[in-house]
Amino acid sequence: MHETDRWPLALLAREATRNVFSTAARLFPVVLLAVLLGSAQASLAVQQGSRLEQQIAELRTQGRNVLSATQTAPESPILIDRDSCEALAALPVVERAGIQVGAAPTLDLPQLGAKTPVRPVSTTLLPELATHDAVIGRGLAQTAGLTPGQQLNLAIGAKAGIVNALVGSGDGAGLGGTGAVFVAADRSTTTNPTCSVVLTPFADASAAAPVVAAALHVQDNPVLVSAELRETTDVVALYLARIERFLPLLLGAIGGLTVAVVGSLRSSELAAYRLSGTSPRSLGVLLALEQALIAGVFVAASTAATLVLAGQALAPAASVLWSAAGGLVWLVVGNLLSLPVLRRRPSDMAKDR
Repeated sequence: MHETDRWPLALLAREATRNVFSTAARLFPVVLLAVLLGSAQASLAVQQGSRLEQQIAELRTQGRNVLSATQTAPESPILIDRDSCEALAALPVVERAGIQVGAAPTLDLPQLGAKTPVRPVSTTLLPELATHDAVIGRGLAQTAGLTPGQQLNLAIGAKAGIVNALVGSGDGAGLGGTGAVFVAADRSTTTNPTCSVVLTPFADASAAAPVVAAALHVQDNPVLVSAELRETTDVVALYLARIERFLPLLLGAIGGLTVAVVGSLRSSELAAYRLSGTSPRSLGVLLALEQALIAGVFVAASTAATLVLAGQALAPAASVLWSAAGGLVWLVVGNLLSLPVLRRRPSDMAKDR
C-alpha cells in the first residue's frame, strides 16, 4: 500500500470483490438482499403485466379495440371497397381487417347440430382460413364437445361438398362471436356495406378510427368508423400510471441506504485502510467499486428473473431497463451517503465499534 492515492485500479477492484463476495465480509448479506430485491421486483412486474393481459383479453371479447366501418345512417347505404378494407391489415396498429358477407345462412351439420350459422369472411379477418377450408368458432366447438386445433371434415352444402375444417382458438373479436362456422368469402364479392377492423391490444382506438376511415375507398356516402366497445376505464393508462412501475428506483434507493448503514459498521475496517496509507481518494474508489458490484448484482438478479419469466412478461425489455435504472439509483445513493466517511479522520474511525 502507498501513502498517496497510487493504488492500481486492478488491485482496488480485487479488494472490492473480496469485500463484497467473501462470505465472511460484512457486505455479503447485502449481496443476498440485492438478489432478493432484484428477483422480487421482476416477478411483481411480470405478475402485473399478466393481470393487464387478462383484463385486455376479457374486454376484447366484449369488443375492445374492434372498429366497425359502416354507413352513417340506415337510409344512406354505402359500398366499401373490399380490397381497401383488407389492406388495412398491413397497418402497424391493425391486427386483422376484412369483410363479413351478408346475413349468416344456417345449415344442418351432423357434427355441429341443426341450424348452424355459416359466415363468409375475409381471410385477412380470420387468417386460419388461408390454410383451411372452414374454421369452427370456439363457442360452437365447445357446445359440440370439440377441442381447439382439432380438424374434421364437414359437408357444407352440395356446392362446397366435403371441406377440411379447423376448430379455432380465437376470441371472435371482429367476427361477431365464436358461435358459427367461418368460410372464406368468395372473391367475386368486391364491395361490402361494412368493414371490420381489429386493432392491436395497445393501440389507441380513438386515434386509429380517422386513419381507418381515410384509408377506405367508399362509394356513394361517407363512412362512419366506430368502436364496438366504449370503455369507461382505460386499463392501459391505469397500468402505465401505476406507482409500482417506480419500484425498482425505490428499491435502488433502499439498497444504497442499506450499504451506507452497513458501511457505518465498518468504520474500524475502513480506518485500517487509511492508517495503512490509503488516501481518501483511493478509499472512495474502493467504496464506489463495492457499490457498483452490489448494484450490479441487483440488476443481474432482476434481469435473470425477467428472462426466466420472459414467456409470461408483458414487456421484458422495459422491465430490464427499469432494473438498470434502479441499479443506477443504488449506485448514486450509496456513493453520496459514503462521502461523509471519506471526510472523517482515521483516528476517529478507529474508535468506532
